[in-house]
Amino acid sequence: KVSGELKTDKSKAFVVQKIPEEFKAASEAISKVDPLSLIDSGPVETFIAALKKRGVGNAVFDSGITRGFDYYTGTVFEIYDTNPANPRALFGGGRYDGLMALFGGEPIPAVGFAIGDVTLGDFLETHSLPLDANSRKPQLYLGTPKEGDIPIAQAFADTLRKEGARVFVNLTSRALGDQIKDAVKRDIPFFVAYGADEVTKKEVRMKILATSEERVLSVPELVLALRGLGEVGRAAS
Repeated sequence: KVSGELKTDKSKAFVVQKIPEEFKAASEAISKVDPLSLIDSGPVETFIAALKKRGVGNAVFDSGITRGFDYYTGTVFEIYDTNPANPRALFGGGRYDGLMALFGGEPIPAVGFAIGDVTLGDFLETHSLPLDANSRKPQLYLGTPKEGDIPIAQAFADTLRKEGARVFVNLTSRALGDQIKDAVKRDIPFFVAYGADEVTKKEVRMKILATSEERVLSVPELVLALRGLGEVGRAAS
């Protein structure tokens, strides 16, 4: 609790609080302490390093973030636009392993977030991005034969995105058949399973979900196919 002298300016109808000198000194001392030194920094540093590998190089640890709900049980986060025109968080969330138990279920590990509709609209307007959802719908569903192939698929997706492709990556342990069903449900037209074998072969098998036709493509041919530049590759045997 901070005590201090309160002064009221009736003409302007607001209260001015005089901050005690000892509080100022404590605040300045705290501001000089590295927040990571107050916790087990290993998991945070590992997470930030993983983000850097995924191309997110501006993630920082901020001990001052406080979410407005008390069911969080671990790390919380907020995402901001790098454009100073949008100073409010676009979305935020965190870890809440005990949330299901509040409703009578078993405690299960969980992470979630919520997006602000107003801030998202501001973001789209600031960056002159289209509001038509179909214009940015994924073209390719990148499936993973094994759960261990997920990092390989993510790296491949980054390569395709640099070529302008819109790619969705499976991050679950579901079987390939279930991944294909998920792609159909999401109305994504092409499916490619990508893992260690595809890296070795340097080619992929693309399934056209509307017709079930499959074609064997090199990576450059896959890029051309996603750009809609005619039929490429060879029919799968």
